[in-house]
Amino acid sequence: MGTAASCTARQPTAQSRAEGRQRARRHGDRRWLRHVVKALLSPDDAAVDDLWHAGQLAALLLARVDARIVTGKDVRGVRAAVTGVLGRKRLR
Repeated sequence: MGTAASCTARQPTAQSRAEGRQRARRHGDRRWLRHVVKALLSPDDAAVDDLWHAGQLAALLLARVDARIVTGKDVRGVRAAVTGVLGRKRLR
C-alpha cells in the first residue's frame, strides 16, 4: 500500500479519535460534535452498495460510536446495511 493510500485509509479513524479526545476534554461538546456528524454524515443518504462504500461508511460512523460521539441507536440502520455488505467476520 502506498503512502497516499495508507494516509487516506487512516484519516477517518484519526478524525474520530480527535473528536473523542475533544469530548473527553469538554463533555458539553459532544452535543455539537454529534449534531455535526449527523448533519454531514447522514446515514439515511449514504450509499452502501459495495465493499468500498460500506467500508468507508463503517470507518466514518462506527468509529464515532466507539468514540461515543454518536450512539449505536443513531447508526442502527447503517450498521445493519454495512454488516449485510461486509459480513460480520470482515466488520470485526
